[in-house]
Amino acid sequence: MMTKKRGHAARVLAVLFAFALLASACGDDDTSAEPTSGPTSEPTATGGAEETPTAAMTDPCGTGETDAGVTADTIKVALLVSVTGNNTAGQQGFEQGAEAYIEALNDRGGICNRQIEYKLFDDQSDSTLNTELFQEAVEDWGAFMVWGSFPDFSAAEYADSNGIPAVGTAYTAGWHYSDKFFGVTGGSWKAPDINNIPTRPSSTSSIDNYLADKIGAKTLATFGYTQSQSAAAANIACDNFTKFAAADQNCAFSDTTSEFGFSTIGANAARAKDAGATVFSAGMDIAGCVTITNDLRKAGITDFIFRCAVGIDDSNIPSFGHQLDNIVVLTTGTDFKSQDPAMVDFVDNLAEFQPGVDPGITTLNGWLAGIFFEDVVNEIVAEGLDLTRENFYTTARTAEPFSAWTANGLQAPIDWTHNIHEEVLAGTYKPAADACVGKLFAADVDAGEWVQVGPTPNLCLQTIETAADVAAYVASDTSSLTPGG
Repeated sequence: MMTKKRGHAARVLAVLFAFALLASACGDDDTSAEPTSGPTSEPTATGGAEETPTAAMTDPCGTGETDAGVTADTIKVALLVSVTGNNTAGQQGFEQGAEAYIEALNDRGGICNRQIEYKLFDDQSDSTLNTELFQEAVEDWGAFMVWGSFPDFSAAEYADSNGIPAVGTAYTAGWHYSDKFFGVTGGSWKAPDINNIPTRPSSTSSIDNYLADKIGAKTLATFGYTQSQSAAAANIACDNFTKFAAADQNCAFSDTTSEFGFSTIGANAARAKDAGATVFSAGMDIAGCVTITNDLRKAGITDFIFRCAVGIDDSNIPSFGHQLDNIVVLTTGTDFKSQDPAMVDFVDNLAEFQPGVDPGITTLNGWLAGIFFEDVVNEIVAEGLDLTRENFYTTARTAEPFSAWTANGLQAPIDWTHNIHEEVLAGTYKPAADACVGKLFAADVDAGEWVQVGPTPNLCLQTIETAADVAAYVASDTSSLTPGG
């Protein structure tokens, strides 16, 4: 079994797209050795048994036969992450959260009488390498399944056709290729048409109208990467703002021309100023959002608010400092300083098994993958089923505990047992009546931490249907969007 402990990984300030930020790898050739800056993109076997396990092995838990990737003593899990490359900002750290979970699980005896053996593969933010390494992890190393966080799930077709479960951050369309894949941060279901994924109603649809009304803004501008889901997020934000806009409000434009790693929005900063935009929204990672806000300030826009898709991580504060001013991030996750037992468990185990690594969204995502894995395997055992890949994904899609899975309360409920895409197309999908939007956070640079702003404990816009409803909500809301305000 591989056990790795590392210091704080260097934060790569590369640009990642908001709903799909990612990370890659660097490293030496021997991943069984203690890594310095990260693993190689062509890892070798890391300790434990080197034989490729076969199906039809007797399960010591008494659940019949097991599948490839399972021995009498171990279950092999591949971690496929963009740790290096152009798209690292929102993926780097996933592997540390996943490793912390695995090491904590092994420390308390493993699962089903087995220890978890893992190996990290870095696709370097490269779609071709993503497919090659996914295949290598399964066919050469013999992984039972893959946990992943990467900008391009180009391996989706291979994984689906070979029945390989994947668990991770569903930021890209590939996660909707198959019902064998599970995006633990927001769900993923097989789309009837992978090139035309239905947009489901959301309680977050009026969030930018809320922000505009809070600061008295009239005009919104949105931004996204050229990547399909990031671009869609920007366009949808503009459409939603128009839907809930008061008579004197409008969305000036939606810019989706920026590539990963962009350094300026060019003329669009002046365009935003000329349009009078003072509220902005971006389906991007924190690095992309900072790049845009810097250009807005250079254009002379100073009194504004900018909603970024992701980025809550205290390690971002020394990296960006006051460049984070004016930025807010919406999250459904629990505050890392919360005394909620599940969050305390995450923070404490991350500190023990990944010393020097700060808790953040990406590390939490890796931890969530671990919770999902353990929950599914426990359910397989409880139902007396064989420990196979097929039973992994079918159990998660049919068993009652996965009709409202919350990762021990760390995640908003996800119903894995109903395909939301099909319900949206059929017109039968309804958001949960009590589902609040989440929590708004802003960076308190002087304190060196992200703090919750706006309504506490949650921003609840699920009853909003008109611009008047937004105005009424804001009128009754006495909270501040300023840290400590």
